[in-house]
Amino acid sequence: MREYEVRANGPFSARSGGGEYETSFFGGPITSVGGRIADVKSMPTVDRKASGKEALQGYVVRYNKPHVFKGAVDVFVKGSFDASLASRKRIEFWIDHKSGTEMASTDDDLELMSDETGLAFRLKNPPTPLIAEVRSRRITAMSAGSRTLRQEYKEVGGERVRFILEADLVEISMVKAGAVKQAFIDVVDTKGSSLRDDVKAGRVLADGAHVALMRALQRLKD
Repeated sequence: MREYEVRANGPFSARSGGGEYETSFFGGPITSVGGRIADVKSMPTVDRKASGKEALQGYVVRYNKPHVFKGAVDVFVKGSFDASLASRKRIEFWIDHKSGTEMASTDDDLELMSDETGLAFRLKNPPTPLIAEVRSRRITAMSAGSRTLRQEYKEVGGERVRFILEADLVEISMVKAGAVKQAFIDVVDTKGSSLRDDVKAGRVLADGAHVALMRALQRLKD
């Protein structure tokens, strides 16, 4: 069972018996996803699954984007998750980095793909309450839970920066606010296209720009 440490205005640090894994997450827990998280998990499959035409899609991590983690600056470099994905290990889609909230995994409805831009994902057949939360823009962020395997430090602009060269991906989570600000989740109509099609055509990246604009407009309203 994982224990989570929560720091004020800081990320979760998740520890399990085999060592530590990191979650790039800021902000409070998600307590309402079409009700409480438990309600989503307990709904009958026929009620909580979408029609199949809609999916949740975006980038879990954007490469070469500095972000703050544990009071320091981290950067995921391109290809840092390649070995983890190539291993074909089971990676799960969670809510808020909470164990027991698994919505899918790479064994079924979760697809992951690393490209020049970052680590892209698609969650097929998502629960309808999750679609509602994302479509309403109440939740737009994503976060990766991973163990750092290789890293190096460099001075950049007078700041000591950790470059993560290789990381073992444990799970990905939809969250209220992520450390990698350019990471996002959105609702898409698959229209027969695959995640690879959307990534190669630049549609996922374009969706990220749209989400960023919507976030900015919401901040102005707030």
